[in-house]
Amino acid sequence: FLEVAGRLGLAFTGKRILDVGCGRGFPRDTVLRLGGSYTAVDFVITPSACPKIQGDAARLPFADAAFDGLFCIDAMEHFPD
Repeated sequence: FLEVAGRLGLAFTGKRILDVGCGRGFPRDTVLRLGGSYTAVDFVITPSACPKIQGDAARLPFADAAFDGLFCIDAMEHFPD
């Protein structure tokens, strides 16, 4: 993911990133390494090295504008129409 972030010119320094439907949370290490903070939310909590908050993507437990950026990788196909 570090290579992809670099190619896209993504800047994480000082940014608060939310990962919805995070799964194993693979962007976490890159976000942290590049100076951002990372919050992971998933409907199902499975064991992994990435700490997560259990939540529903349709009803996130955060205030509007609480984050500077969002990832939703490989999750959209799991949401109802």
